[in-house]
Amino acid sequence: MAPFLGLTTSPEAVEQAEKLLMQSLGVIESVWLKGDAKFLLGNPQPSIADLSLVCEIMQLEVCLFPAVAI
Repeated sequence: MAPFLGLTTSPEAVEQAEKLLMQSLGVIESVWLKGDAKFLLGNPQPSIADLSLVCEIMQLEVCLFPAVAI
């Protein structure tokens, strides 16, 4: 989010953050979504935890697009 706030970042910090993100997403897939589970708690319907996780991950999409002036 630093570029959107006008802050500079170091390439090392960006690389470290990306590595941590990929590790975290890997844990979600391998631990929480393992087997036939469709949602975090293994229920056939999403829980509040699932919806919260989706919101957090979707916020990362903001980082992929340049700021758009409205």
